[in-house]
Amino acid sequence: MEKADKIIDVLESEGFLMNANIELKRMNSGTTSGLLYTLLLDKKPAYVIKIDDSKIISSTKDFLLAYKEISVIPDVIYADEKDNYIAYTFIPGETHNNRGSKLEWMTILIRELFTKYNKINNDTSWGRVNGIHRSTGQSLTILVFSLLIKA
Repeated sequence: MEKADKIIDVLESEGFLMNANIELKRMNSGTTSGLLYTLLLDKKPAYVIKIDDSKIISSTKDFLLAYKEISVIPDVIYADEKDNYIAYTFIPGETHNNRGSKLEWMTILIRELFTKYNKINNDTSWGRVNGIHRSTGQSLTILVFSLLIKA
């Protein structure tokens, strides 16, 4: 929690947390092995602070900044220069429970995200930052088959 408190000090000095009652709440979910916190301003979730390995933070930052115009992607408000942490806007909702109609959220993802993906060089490896790297074709095949199985 000490590290998170120092991050709050940085965000305050950068002018993101002015005149607000600040509360920090540890998140128990997420798709990271790092630490996630919800930063509440006046008892309302406003930001997420993610603390993780610098490779993970760098990739997260690059992705969020590359697709910042897409409504389903949070806005980066601050990124540590050494990529030890990142702060971005909180988007309300559940990722694991009560998602609603699969057709509705898959349609949103396709319209708002998948159709706007940036092309990358064919020689660029693709996959989890700390995992097995695959070609884009291999990864897309795995993704499509996993979606069909779950449907």
